[in-house]
Amino acid sequence: MKKVAILTLNGNSNYGNRLQNYALTQVVKSFDCEVKSIWFKKSFLINLKMFIKTFLGLFVNKYKTDNRTKNIAKFTNKYLEKVYIRKEDFSKINKMFDKVIVGSDQVWNPDVCKKNNLYLLPNVDANKKIAYAASMGVNNFDDAFIKLLKDNLTKDKFKWISVREDIARNVIKKNVNRDDIELLVDPTMLLTKDEWESIEEKPKNYNGEKIILTYFLGNQDLERRDEIERFAKENNCKVINLTDKNDPFYSISPSEFLYLEHHSFLICTDSFHSCVFATLYEKPFIVFDRDQKNMNNMGSRIDNLLNTFKLKNRKFKGKINSEQLNCDFSSFNEIIKNERAKSLKFLKKALEDGKK
Repeated sequence: MKKVAILTLNGNSNYGNRLQNYALTQVVKSFDCEVKSIWFKKSFLINLKMFIKTFLGLFVNKYKTDNRTKNIAKFTNKYLEKVYIRKEDFSKINKMFDKVIVGSDQVWNPDVCKKNNLYLLPNVDANKKIAYAASMGVNNFDDAFIKLLKDNLTKDKFKWISVREDIARNVIKKNVNRDDIELLVDPTMLLTKDEWESIEEKPKNYNGEKIILTYFLGNQDLERRDEIERFAKENNCKVINLTDKNDPFYSISPSEFLYLEHHSFLICTDSFHSCVFATLYEKPFIVFDRDQKNMNNMGSRIDNLLNTFKLKNRKFKGKINSEQLNCDFSSFNEIIKNERAKSLKFLKKALEDGKK
């Protein structure tokens, strides 16, 4: 049985990040592999700072943030096996594992890679490296990031690469001179609706109300909130705002997040993974541009999702109307069948490469 490591963004603050890690783990296990997720071991000083920040937070009404983190961490501990390693000892994973998969999520976002180039898997054998649906997440790339790509992604250094956006594939093709980069779907889309439903959990404080679920990773300005509230009132809906720390649903777990996505009347979001689950569950959703300081445009991966599955008119244009409830998923089943087949074929070939 091959030993496989998954390196993705660490942390227990984001639903999509944990759910894509779960999905990729399940898929790789289906190839008869032993799978562990790599987490970077924090230094004593960082752990001390986190403890003090958490302790002080109890006195400034930040305990709900901690509860969300705790509930997401419980999901991680329940479904994923972790291995902790110090960044300075990262090269040791080359002997620990037969294959190392980096992805999915924004592991190749320029801001991430320039802070931590370990997501490009230096000091790991080229034929052991697999990038699965690695996301850059942005549209613009500076010279320093292009140099990182040129230094790390040539075929003799990184054999198996797939990405999630056309822009990412094109920037590698242009600057690294590679024509073998695959464009594959996020791992969350490799599991079926029924497979996701099997780990759903109904939130204790949900009583079957008709809901509009809002999940924004960027800022949610007053104009957006007012428009969502207006549409909710017109349709007798309760708004669940997962951005609002005072919302009774703020601290839900990833399994409860799935349940609410599945049972929403409408989903309003700037989150890629919220869009993915809306699509898998065939729920009407509206995409808002990400409003976030010090970040490049974050819309390329959502644009690619909408284009791939022929989902038009999902973008927010100042008003929400009843026509947007008619979300056309007629092409989805056939397209996702082909996309899954392509993704599984890539993973099978990459995992078996070098098999004795």
